[in-house]
Amino acid sequence: MADNPGVNCSTWTIPMSQASDSHPDLVEVSSRSAYLKRAASQSPKPNVQRRLLGAIIFLAFLTAALILAIGILSYHFSKTSNAVLQQARVCTSNQCVETAANLIESLDLEIDPCEDFYKFTCGKWAGSHPIPDFASSTDWFYERKSHLAQRIRKVLEKNTNDSQPIPVTQAQMLYHSCLNTTGIDNAGIEPMLQILDHAGLPRKLQVNATPAFNSSYSYPIMKEGILSHAKPKQSNLSAELRWLVPLVGCKRVLGKDPLIGFAVLPHPLNRTVNVLTVAAPSMISPLPENELSSGNTGGGHIRSHWQERRSWTKRQSERRQWEHLRWKWRKSEEGDDPQVKEDEMAITRTMYMESLVKFLDLWEALKSFTIDPTLVVDYVTNYKSGVSSSGGNKDDLKNYIHQIDSLQDTVYKLVLESIEEEINMTYEFSSGKDRPPPFDEMHVSDLQRLTDEAAYDENSNPNQQIDWQIFFNLMFEGSNITLDFKKDLIIVQNMNYLKGIAKILAKTSPLVLGLLWWEVVFVVAPHGNNLMRHLYNSYVEKITGGEIPRSRAMDCARITNDMMGMAVSWLLASEELAINITSPLNSEDFTNVVEDKRKKVEKMLTDIRDAFSELVLNLDWMDQETKDATLNKSEAMRSYIGYPSWLMTPKELETYYEGLTINISTYLQNLVNVVQVGELWAMDSLRIENNIEAWATDPTDVNAFHTFQENAVTIPAGILQFPFYGLGLEALNYGAIGSVLGHELTHGFDNSGRQFDQNGNWRQWWSNKTIAEYINRTACFVDQYSSYLIPEVNVTVNGKQTLGENIADNGGIHEAWAAYNRYKQRTNEITDSRLPGLEQFSQDHLLFIAFGSLWCEHGTAATAKWILERDEHSPSKARVWGAISNSKEFAKTFNCPVGSPMNPDVKCRLW
Repeated sequence: MADNPGVNCSTWTIPMSQASDSHPDLVEVSSRSAYLKRAASQSPKPNVQRRLLGAIIFLAFLTAALILAIGILSYHFSKTSNAVLQQARVCTSNQCVETAANLIESLDLEIDPCEDFYKFTCGKWAGSHPIPDFASSTDWFYERKSHLAQRIRKVLEKNTNDSQPIPVTQAQMLYHSCLNTTGIDNAGIEPMLQILDHAGLPRKLQVNATPAFNSSYSYPIMKEGILSHAKPKQSNLSAELRWLVPLVGCKRVLGKDPLIGFAVLPHPLNRTVNVLTVAAPSMISPLPENELSSGNTGGGHIRSHWQERRSWTKRQSERRQWEHLRWKWRKSEEGDDPQVKEDEMAITRTMYMESLVKFLDLWEALKSFTIDPTLVVDYVTNYKSGVSSSGGNKDDLKNYIHQIDSLQDTVYKLVLESIEEEINMTYEFSSGKDRPPPFDEMHVSDLQRLTDEAAYDENSNPNQQIDWQIFFNLMFEGSNITLDFKKDLIIVQNMNYLKGIAKILAKTSPLVLGLLWWEVVFVVAPHGNNLMRHLYNSYVEKITGGEIPRSRAMDCARITNDMMGMAVSWLLASEELAINITSPLNSEDFTNVVEDKRKKVEKMLTDIRDAFSELVLNLDWMDQETKDATLNKSEAMRSYIGYPSWLMTPKELETYYEGLTINISTYLQNLVNVVQVGELWAMDSLRIENNIEAWATDPTDVNAFHTFQENAVTIPAGILQFPFYGLGLEALNYGAIGSVLGHELTHGFDNSGRQFDQNGNWRQWWSNKTIAEYINRTACFVDQYSSYLIPEVNVTVNGKQTLGENIADNGGIHEAWAAYNRYKQRTNEITDSRLPGLEQFSQDHLLFIAFGSLWCEHGTAATAKWILERDEHSPSKARVWGAISNSKEFAKTFNCPVGSPMNPDVKCRLW
């Protein structure tokens, strides 16, 4: 039997029975021999002897024919499956050797896989994967992202050439402007002050009772296709409404939503059109944070459209993932009091705020000196001048900072309440009928009435009010969009949150200005001059207990990728193609490795989709009409794999970044430019039909996504690397990236995804009976995962909060197993290839091992606590426990006794 293409195999012989061993066929012949001996001893009559001789001759011919037939069958059998019975093959390709080496370092073979499959697959992983000094945890996603960052740095440092698209050159310029610390330092604090000017905020924080809102502002606009700023404009709004100018300025200038989340999104009931949307704000920074302060990247992708998406790993989960320093837990030992830690962080946070305010006051005195930044940080932190130019004495400043922090804390808690409300709305458990949509659609006048009622209930003479017409008009000021408030409807995603904000504003006056000012300064300061960077780094190291990475080049590569990921992807794809160009592009010998990889993964996704369809057809709890609709949605689901089809077309890439300007000497302004172009493109999409190829992320992301309203899965090139893909054996690939594909496909039918039809529109498209059956079965998952105790913190998983991800995990491994068997049938794959050093594991074993190994991680108890409290994904070990224990295929493969932890009597299963 021929080996798989591209796989080198050596022979591992399975011991076979010897010829003298007993065999059923030999028993049959032996019985005939005994009969002949008895017949010969009876001395029969001659005619009888002749008949007997004839019979013997006939039997001899028959025996010869049988022997010949058996020989022919044995020959053909030896050419097919008998070869597998006699020999297993050990794969010795580079991919197999690498996979085997990593698994040997990770697997704990002393653990019974039927008792704890996570410990079995990941028991030794932490020993060879220490937590970096600048992180609180590590896993495969984090490590492979770091590996990819090395490649990104190298391609960004290559010389530019005239043939490459303009945005690619701009990405390299952005990278070098980040490296130009001399230029950044020489610019001082002026770049940050200009951002405050444009947003309509004061250059310095004024500590007094009267709000000192700027009288002018200058929002970004597109002028003749190029990003620029409008001429400074005077605001003539009344005192209680003037705060709206800097509020909108935070969004228009920096992409930041301090109090009210705003976006232009596809209409949930008709995704082909876009609609104005307001909600609780996202706490994800619009500019990249440093690697220690956030495992999340920034949010400045051009034309990202900020659509709701489902992330596969906990590192990128939007609206659940709160990688904000307010909620970062310092590395600590077990037993530390969480409240004490939170109090310590609050003190550290307010000290940093004070230090930045004092630094700006002292800037004129400091800028002319060349001093060790560490000494300056100490000096500013301990500076105790009796009077501050901010408008009050040191005690006034301290009290004001604490009030701002308290207001910010109140807003954040309100945001978290809205998230909890969203989780409760997503979790259906009480009836067989669909819940109402988790949004309200209304005219501006209705929205105004509801928030006004809340404000006046709190204060009969509100200090600050929300005028929604002014808010929306400011958002589109200077654009080509004219709003019609009689026709334009508003989607409100968190009405209770907006009412809560209206109440807070009604009794708050000068603090709102301070909050908005601080939100901008906090985002911008880490990208400022040397002294501001040291102040920020000192703060982050205190609050996290880690150490900031000192490689400026790596930090700049990460920032460039976060901000211009598509242009960076062009460089990576070009590099992959160049490595394989050994002959002219039109030569038959040329192999497009990028397209080849995409096609292979696409074929795997087809197997996953077909496997899902077969599982649905075999369901006994779903009626036929709902089955047909479910299969239609699965068939219509779009897939974006590797790199966008248009990426290598220069004009397409240039259109993607249209209007962007980058200057190698203005680093901070470059970052802001990227954000502003993205915001302007999003605004302009209000009147545009949605018919574009909408990637949920950049190809450089080590992740995978499902987008509800797109009915699409996105599998970036960044995740198509070890240990997710390219593992040497297809069983391993299906267990790893195959389960990822299945996970993302299943999200389209989880407790949220099933609310969207095949066109990405929110509506009931399942029958009430099927919904009731579905809800009854999902209750099993809630109970199962809620029973899992995480020993590091002695806390159980929230099965309700994690339901959607748990459904996707389970669907992913079920579909991967079924898809792999379809692959074997389609390719007639019968070779039993094994990994070197792990020959005891068949390919069926390896599929599950590859799945379990994806979730190996090493983190602190504090990190585990954070995940349990705030993440929509279960902790890694629980993800493995749940999905594996619900798989009857796993139990059979590993021969697990019924009732063992990984083969419980009761299994939860939808598909």
